[in-house]
Amino acid sequence: MEKNIDALKENAGTEVNRMLERLESRIEDKKPMLVVLDAIGKAKAHLDAHFDFKNGDAAKIKQFSNPWSAWAKSGVFEGNENRAQRVQLQALLKTELGQSARFARQVWRTEMVVYFAKKLKEAKREDGGKVMVEIMNAQIVKGLEGKPAAALRGAMRLDDKIEKKEVRDALAEKMKGGVEAKVAEIPEKFEGYAAERVRVVTGGDFVEVPLELTSAFEFKNMVLEKDQNRIYAQMKNGCEGNLVIIDVKKLEGKIVVPPVVPPPEPPIVPPEPPVVPPEPPVVPPEPPVKPPSELPPPEVPTAEGRVPGKLPPPEVPTAEGRIPGKLPEAEVPTAEGRIPGKLPPAEVPTAEGRIPGKLPPAEVPTAEGRVPG
Repeated sequence: MEKNIDALKENAGTEVNRMLERLESRIEDKKPMLVVLDAIGKAKAHLDAHFDFKNGDAAKIKQFSNPWSAWAKSGVFEGNENRAQRVQLQALLKTELGQSARFARQVWRTEMVVYFAKKLKEAKREDGGKVMVEIMNAQIVKGLEGKPAAALRGAMRLDDKIEKKEVRDALAEKMKGGVEAKVAEIPEKFEGYAAERVRVVTGGDFVEVPLELTSAFEFKNMVLEKDQNRIYAQMKNGCEGNLVIIDVKKLEGKIVVPPVVPPPEPPIVPPEPPVVPPEPPVVPPEPPVKPPSELPPPEVPTAEGRVPGKLPPPEVPTAEGRIPGKLPEAEVPTAEGRIPGKLPPAEVPTAEGRIPGKLPPAEVPTAEGRVPG
């Protein structure tokens, strides 16, 4: 087993190798470590071949950095072909296994966070800083959020400058009155000092995070130790409460902090008036057309008035007036006048004049002229 661990150490990072050196004197059962180191190698090979670190899902990266979610059925070892590997790893999640299992889980956290930071830096991912905060968020140690003394005590074996209790106690008191800042704000807050390296306690060791991936980190309880060229702080976001050591250097010349320029506000564009569809013209309804059977009979004027449905007899003019329903007899003109119903005798012209009913003799032409008869 010793030989196997030594072989696996060759593929591990500097941080994990330091942890393994401490492991030899602290725990006797090294089987959990062998299981985890083997799983780390397989997980890296799988992600190198199948995961897109430039555009891949940030939630997946966060999931794979934490043993509790990475070793789940939907984690990095999903699928029936990896079932045996998952069973071995999930057995290490049992808290009753004690120190050896806890140390194995810390090794996974440390090594996978280092691996993901390296991959994000290589991919030059635009949101790499935000993704790094999410990765660190999966490494929170409960109970350290607002306690500098607890954070320093948890890291006392990881850095010789905070190994002594009196040093940690004095530093914890200073940190209680510390300031808050981001990496870019350090020159303004700390007399022209700038960050050179940022290390955060992750798993079982300090993990160095590339400066370009720390832009979204927020720190609290920050104090500058000039004789050490260090700022001690705690994480305010991400793995809140974890101890941070920022190695700094003094900048030359006057520090000019660029003013914070708010982004330009978009122009106010009045809203478009609502489009009201044209209303159709109001057309009065057509009156209902009654069938002929419902129409009233035509009114007929009579002597008594207009009687519906009855035509009056034709009116006939007479001497007495116009009598309805009777045609007058033909009028005959006579010497006495025009007598109805009687024709006068034909008028005959004579020497005495025209005598009714008598034809004059025929006229004969002579030497004296035309002589009648």
